[in-house]
Amino acid sequence: MVGPGGHRVGPMGGRGVTKPEEGAPHPKGMRVSAHQLSHRWPGAPHNSFGPVDFEVAAGGLCMLIGPNGCGKTSLLLRLAGLTEGPGRLWLDGAEHGPKTFKKLGAAMGFLWANPDDGLLLPLVWEDVAMGPCNDGLSAPKAKEVALYWLAKLGLEALRDSPICSLSMGQRQAVALAGLLARAPRLLLLDEPLSHLDEAKRLQLLELLAGHGATCVVATHEPGFWQQHWRGHSPPSPLYLSKQEVP
Repeated sequence: MVGPGGHRVGPMGGRGVTKPEEGAPHPKGMRVSAHQLSHRWPGAPHNSFGPVDFEVAAGGLCMLIGPNGCGKTSLLLRLAGLTEGPGRLWLDGAEHGPKTFKKLGAAMGFLWANPDDGLLLPLVWEDVAMGPCNDGLSAPKAKEVALYWLAKLGLEALRDSPICSLSMGQRQAVALAGLLARAPRLLLLDEPLSHLDEAKRLQLLELLAGHGATCVVATHEPGFWQQHWRGHSPPSPLYLSKQEVP
């Protein structure tokens, strides 16, 4: 598939659909339910997380909390359908896993802890437009969507900048714009605040709270989310502990 700037790219899979028209409803969040979910990487002596049971209401925010190595990223990967293991997972009541990833993947956005893992094209606007372009929008419409979300995140001045010239915080914000440009219903965010300054953090929380997508966030800063989240319901914590025994 060819991206908006003429670069050949593969399927996006992990990015979050189009610029919302004036007065259009926000995306409806997905309901997430998990039962006895766990995962163990090949050769590991113990589970990276779980087993865990939890639910996240549509449009809600779940914070994954725990020390380094407790499996927060592994759980996000499992929720995305990128890994498999014991337990069962449902999205909006339909069972989900690697076999349903292709069907449901376009409705999910995955933010990697290192934003460079999700930035693929040379220029800022091109990278943000790639998801909508892969979703079937024309190149001009995909660019319009990209510029809309860059403006929403205060990044319009960087639209023509090379990604390689950006700071890590700017790259993280661009990666988030790429997710939101596809109107995801479920956002899986691995430390989304880690490279952002205070102003950008507050801007992001305000944007996510009003967006409508369900959010599952790996974080070491639950207090910040609890203090500043203005969604329709308070954040719900899911505590993960580092496992030391098989």
